[in-house]
Amino acid sequence: MGNATTRVADPAQHQTGEAQQEQGGHDPAQPLAGGSRAARSWQLPFIAADNPSSLNPANQAVKQTRPAEVEQLLGPDRDRWAWGRLHVARLAHPLSPLLDEETRARLAVGPAPRGGSGDTVGNTAYPADTFVQTGGATFRIVVDVGDWDGSLVMNSPGQSGDPDSPHYADLFAPWSRGEAFPLNYSRDRVEATTEQRIRLRPPSDPDRPAG
Repeated sequence: MGNATTRVADPAQHQTGEAQQEQGGHDPAQPLAGGSRAARSWQLPFIAADNPSSLNPANQAVKQTRPAEVEQLLGPDRDRWAWGRLHVARLAHPLSPLLDEETRARLAVGPAPRGGSGDTVGNTAYPADTFVQTGGATFRIVVDVGDWDGSLVMNSPGQSGDPDSPHYADLFAPWSRGEAFPLNYSRDRVEATTEQRIRLRPPSDPDRPAG
């Protein structure tokens, strides 16, 4: 079996979450210095176990370089290496460019660790220079037409658009873990789980008959 190559994105020199605090890494939402290096592609040879000739000096160099670059991203402790420490989801409010830094931070949600990529089930696409998720579904629904109360739904980051509401971002973490919550349908189930009612009533009209 001869040598084969594939092109993959070169990881940028960048850390997220806990790694930032421990190693002083970059903010995952910000582009990295030297972005052209982060975006370039590398040729990675597949090392065939039955082909000793594939273990040439160039291949040996790749085997030595790859772990070194991961150490730059995730630190030297290999027991703490995890894809979710690099690949994260972070949501910014649509009005963020118009807001001051404090308000922008208050409205932002995340980060949360994510699995997969743009080529896996549950698409979590990301650019090579930040690893921050840029594609994928935030709303999912599974409807059980034989048992409507058995339906499931997810709506990240929350059911409310009010940043002061407890439901503004309470679904972000379960969404990031691939979870869902019951989509109640029957009157009894809806009544049993109702937290708040909002009634919209027209202003009183003196010329309108009572009742």
